[in-house]
Amino acid sequence: MTENGALKDKVDRQLPSAEIPTFPQITGNEVYGDLLAGFNVTVTKYITQLAHLEPHAISRSGILSSKQFECPAEFDDALQLLTPGAEDNPGASVLVLVVEPGSGARTTALRLLDELLPEKAEIYELFPDWDSPDVSRIPREKRCGYLLNLSAEGEALTETFRNGLNEYAALAREQGTYLIVLASARVWGTLITGTVFPTPPLVPLRMGRPNAAGITERWLRTRFDASERIAWLHDDSLFTNLLSPTTPPHAAVRLAEVIKRADHRKDERAVAAYQGWDEKLKEWFGSSDDAWVPRRALYIATAFLEGAPSRAVLDSADLLLSAEDVGWPPDKGGVLAGPDAKTRCDEAGISFLDDSTISVNHKYPGIAQALLRHVWRTRPQLIPVLTRWLGHISSPKCAGSGHLDRLAAALTALAESEGAGVVLDRVEQWVKEDSQRSLAVRVLDDLAVHPRIGPSVRDRLSDWSKAPTMPDRQQAVADICRRRFGTEYTRVALNRLRKVLDTSTEAEPGNEAMSSLADLLTAPNSMGRTLAALVGWATAPTPSGSAFVRLLSLTSDGEQVDTRLVNHLLTQEGARGAAVLGMLRDGWQSTWRRADSRPLAAAALDGWCSAVESGLLPQEPIEAVISAVFEEESSNPLNGDLHRIVGGSSPLRRALLDSYVRSVRGAAARNRTPSPAPLP
Repeated sequence: MTENGALKDKVDRQLPSAEIPTFPQITGNEVYGDLLAGFNVTVTKYITQLAHLEPHAISRSGILSSKQFECPAEFDDALQLLTPGAEDNPGASVLVLVVEPGSGARTTALRLLDELLPEKAEIYELFPDWDSPDVSRIPREKRCGYLLNLSAEGEALTETFRNGLNEYAALAREQGTYLIVLASARVWGTLITGTVFPTPPLVPLRMGRPNAAGITERWLRTRFDASERIAWLHDDSLFTNLLSPTTPPHAAVRLAEVIKRADHRKDERAVAAYQGWDEKLKEWFGSSDDAWVPRRALYIATAFLEGAPSRAVLDSADLLLSAEDVGWPPDKGGVLAGPDAKTRCDEAGISFLDDSTISVNHKYPGIAQALLRHVWRTRPQLIPVLTRWLGHISSPKCAGSGHLDRLAAALTALAESEGAGVVLDRVEQWVKEDSQRSLAVRVLDDLAVHPRIGPSVRDRLSDWSKAPTMPDRQQAVADICRRRFGTEYTRVALNRLRKVLDTSTEAEPGNEAMSSLADLLTAPNSMGRTLAALVGWATAPTPSGSAFVRLLSLTSDGEQVDTRLVNHLLTQEGARGAAVLGMLRDGWQSTWRRADSRPLAAAALDGWCSAVESGLLPQEPIEAVISAVFEEESSNPLNGDLHRIVGGSSPLRRALLDSYVRSVRGAAARNRTPSPAPLP
């Protein structure tokens, strides 16, 4: 008799008893008891939260105080709408602020929530981690406040979402929960004007921007202790008339900073700093004198690498000078020719600092970003040259390779002023080259999470993720999903990874996607949602459907078995640990149901058992997880795939065999239970 036949015979001899199955009595950690007895309230809450947008806590101390905050004209109306009045007018619980970009709406919303909620209540910001707005994803914890910023979304909200938000508002009002949604007029749609009594649970309200002069005055008084300089905004100083009704709040704050640093009321340099150094940039870039060429290369290199060590900046400037379309002849004498680093900086009028770094902002605050805007707008023929130059200096072992964060920050700031497309066009070229992909991925990650331009970038990433004829783009998308984008927009990132897995025709994008999934599984904030997604995908006979079993199959380098990921999942504690084990059970069940993936599942679980027998993985949670497979096989004869798991004489294999026998007995008992007699 074969080993499989002997094992089957052993099982058959134990079947006559019709006892109802019970899960193994696992001791040593109450998590497993919770799991096997049915999820308790805490575990159920954890699993429910995985379907919601991740709430990002806002520190109440970080919200502008009422003394520092300049109220927009509509602020008091908004506060009155949200504040409960008489019994027959409980106030709104959801306020949709219809706003313009750059109007300080986020600060206004946080100030409203801070006014409304008790001191110890929590305030959270929700990032729109979805491809389509879905009210069911919005959390609704009791007595707390939420801020959801949809003002940068590209599409108008659907009637379904608006109706769902009304239903959400009615429930939130009963719980003492507040939600403020920021939306542009295009995103929200038609506003209903007029007073309605009693106040409905959801109210849309147009919110304007606060008075710019009021903001500047408050910051001078409360932040900079410079009340005596408030008069400069209104007298004969050079700072008069710099603000207008359309000045955005951030510019008003910047003027306060400039006035605080100014030497005196007639400080022309301070005014130039506020106005973006227009005259200085014209001086640097307006002349046709060849003597300015090497200086301009240094200005541009410094603007992109602001604050970097002198070697990186000067080498990058020299590489720009030597670019084919610039063609500046090298100095005779090579590195021995020309002035030293400090002299070069002094001649160009920028700062060589004591720590041997170079800064253009030190002497001209804020000019680096203004310089890049100026170049992009006034010298379009230079843009292709700069694109190639940036790709070159960011290559491994090149001048800027150790400063990708500075380059990415400069390009993100450029995208803010010139539009995401300007930078994405550059990135599309860089992803094609292995040596330049690091910069491309760093920039994409920054752009994808940007509050204003992020939605359009995430849409572009969606297109890239399902374009198999462009594997370089797919690989770049898969790469950024392990970064900040995957942490803050986990669900969107998972959707991008699934598209890459299911559409890629070359190995590299798929491998990158699997690597990113592994990273997301080990990160605390993304682990639960990632595992839940993998379990959901496992029902489909697609490449993404096999990601669950592929990721959880142990690998070996020939000498050592890598159990880190599996051990990380199996050893989670508390509600999270119970929920993870429950999801692992569901995932293995789904994988086992599919005939095409069952052999892979059997091999993977056999590997887990072998790791337990070698002391590399804990036994108790593995018993709890593998028992889920027996529920799938309880009415089937013992087969080769199942034998891989329960066959053997180790304590684990014997315990698994006993568990399987109980499942078979239970299924037999249920099948013999007579049906209730039909009603007369």
